Amino acid sequence: MRVLITGPSLDVKDNVSGISSVVNTIISHSPNIDYIHFLIGKRDKEKASLGRIIPVVKSYISLIKSSKNNGYDILHLNLALNGKSLLRDYVVFKIALLFKKRILLHLHGGKYLTKKPSNQILLQLIKSVLSKSDKVVVLSDHEKELINSIYNKSGVSVLPNTVESSFLNSSIKYNINEVQFLFLGRLTESKGLELILKAFNEYVKSGNKATLNICGTGPLEGLVIDSAKNNPNIKFHGIVSGIQKIMHLESNHVFLLPSLHGEGLPVALLESMAMGLVPIVTNDGSMGLAVESFKTGIIIPKNDIQAITDHMKYLTNNLDQLEQMSANAKKYIANNYNVSTYINKLSGLYTNIL
Repeated sequence: MRVLITGPSLDVKDNVSGISSVVNTIISHSPNIDYIHFLIGKRDKEKASLGRIIPVVKSYISLIKSSKNNGYDILHLNLALNGKSLLRDYVVFKIALLFKKRILLHLHGGKYLTKKPSNQILLQLIKSVLSKSDKVVVLSDHEKELINSIYNKSGVSVLPNTVESSFLNSSIKYNINEVQFLFLGRLTESKGLELILKAFNEYVKSGNKATLNICGTGPLEGLVIDSAKNNPNIKFHGIVSGIQKIMHLESNHVFLLPSLHGEGLPVALLESMAMGLVPIVTNDGSMGLAVESFKTGIIIPKNDIQAITDHMKYLTNNLDQLEQMSANAKKYIANNYNVSTYINKLSGLYTNIL
């Protein structure tokens, strides 16, 4: 079986992306499937320019040739439901459709997962990819209900993201004198990063001793660097991966992701919980699937700086609760996000549409 799977660069130095993490996991754990990675999207620090048009056109021409010459059996299209992704990835979808390829549409959050676009062109594109794909896959039952109620699409399959086994074999040692907070991901407004910085400053002003560690890259990198210069308790580590990433997860206690919009089921959230970090998150996308408030983490309202600050203080002042939620989070991920089960389910979906 040959599967053309789409996604950004699989090199973390080029892209900090949940979709890239998912694609890497799928490919590395599927020795019996011949995967071909089709690169979609620009590198994180690559600026949009007319010069990008030529390589994009060349990639589409290459895809046409591969489709015509039976270079693959199934298109696994990873798509975030937002305007830019839809306009870009729809070309790939149409090429595969033109050559009568089987299509598995794998949705990963996005602005229009939870609300219908007012732009009629985008709405028609969404309806087209949903209705003409052979199988649509979402990350939770909640997302399945959203797709059905908003776009009247039934027959959707649920496949929650998974966690590599390397994240399940660690323990956290609590430093009573200083709780470590972590943000790990793309540095964007939608992740609530600006709220985190403001909340942490308030937390420190209240006399609490702690460190905020920020890992990743993105449009708000300049803001993070300036914040670290102005507050010695904020540490910016840039892009981390592999052993370095695991070391950061091992040395922190609380994971912060107060997202405003666009989430699916973030891989970084699952990885942090697997390592015993207690998440403070909003109920955006499918994050509520993994986080049960005050059991495996804490769910807060969106766009609420005070709620972030208050719950940072709560965990700092209640280390017994922090440790119990940490143990609960680790156990929940270990019991529910097995990578072998994930790969078997995905393989079954491929088989069903051939």
